[in-house]
Amino acid sequence: MTLPAEATGLPPGPPTSTIAASVHFKRDPVGLLDRCREEFGDRFTLPLLPHGKCVILGDPADVRLVFARSSDEVRAGEANGFFAPVTGERSMFLLDGPDHLEARRRVLPAFRGSRTRAQAAVIARLTAEAVDGWPRHTPFRTLEALQALTLDVLLSVVLGVDDAMAHEELVAAVKDLLKTANPPGGALTRDAADVRLRTEALVREELARRRRERPEGEDVVAMLLFSEEPEQDTVGILLTLLVAGYETSATTLSWALERLARHPDDMARVTAEATGGAEGDAAEIDAVVHETLRVRPIVPLVGRRLHAPLELTGGLVLPAGVTVAPSVWLVNTREATYPDARAFRPQRFLGTVPDTYAWLPFGGGVRRCLGATFALMEMRVMLREIARRVIPRPARVGDEPIVAHSLSLVPGDGGLVIFEDAR
Repeated sequence: MTLPAEATGLPPGPPTSTIAASVHFKRDPVGLLDRCREEFGDRFTLPLLPHGKCVILGDPADVRLVFARSSDEVRAGEANGFFAPVTGERSMFLLDGPDHLEARRRVLPAFRGSRTRAQAAVIARLTAEAVDGWPRHTPFRTLEALQALTLDVLLSVVLGVDDAMAHEELVAAVKDLLKTANPPGGALTRDAADVRLRTEALVREELARRRRERPEGEDVVAMLLFSEEPEQDTVGILLTLLVAGYETSATTLSWALERLARHPDDMARVTAEATGGAEGDAAEIDAVVHETLRVRPIVPLVGRRLHAPLELTGGLVLPAGVTVAPSVWLVNTREATYPDARAFRPQRFLGTVPDTYAWLPFGGGVRRCLGATFALMEMRVMLREIARRVIPRPARVGDEPIVAHSLSLVPGDGGLVIFEDAR
């Protein structure tokens, strides 16, 4: 038995309770989405905490309709309310309308191309130093190591933290903050708010120190230091960047190494480009990053709360008040768009640009990740430096399972590989 669309105004979905569906989604999000797509197609209704009935969308044409609507009609901040204990009420995750656009306007200059190019040398140096310390010829979990590296990059390059003690304290605080969060769609642990308040206090201390000692610079902190906006808004922006930027690049790179370990021909092309190509050559590396983001996305869904009816393709009208969730997983693994969609084939992206609504690692519309350009550059630089030094080999039989952890879909065995020297 399914939910009748004509009675509810919603597409059909599995006959399950909110609690049961939420527990299932937390344990195996991609498995649940795959099974629902197999039975109901590219759109279905799934009851999930804390939203209630969610309309899940896996057709790029429907996703386009969602992302094209104004932020007054389709609100992401409202749908992201469960992040509040981790990020605070003034996080960009939770802002809608003019408040969200203003926060983006204040931060976006720090992620423009000219600045990200200047940051590449620092990222390369930090990566080389880290990889030189990784073990060889023994199983090694890359996820934790890459998280430490990307957090160093975030604090040093994006936020400009150059005080060693402040750097160390913020590293520990952000790690603790992310540990308090369960996967999207689940509840947050009770101590999340306390950990977030401690992290906020450290961010405020860094702002005060920078005002005293080094107000200049091209990082995000320098751009926000003398803003006339309330400090709580500035703290909210910085906390959002820390939370959003900590796990995402690290998880993608860990998945990339897990995939490349099992696809030696692709790894050989990356190694050849990294070691023998010109510094600007990155076609093979970029293709690997894009394909990894496609087949191993960071999150399975992005939520939007409807404040006006939304007509989808085929004439189905969703009522206001419903949460609609474009599914990154379903869109990225849609056979109609990507033949043999589960296969890892970086060549799909050689000489092509991913379609805006058929490849969703950074969301879309006015909520598209403002750090997308920086993240792609960061992963390109890091993967090049890694490939110059090591070659990953499988450390276990079979692909690593996709599991939900903190705010991401991560390798179930921590990105376990065995590294050999590349030269």
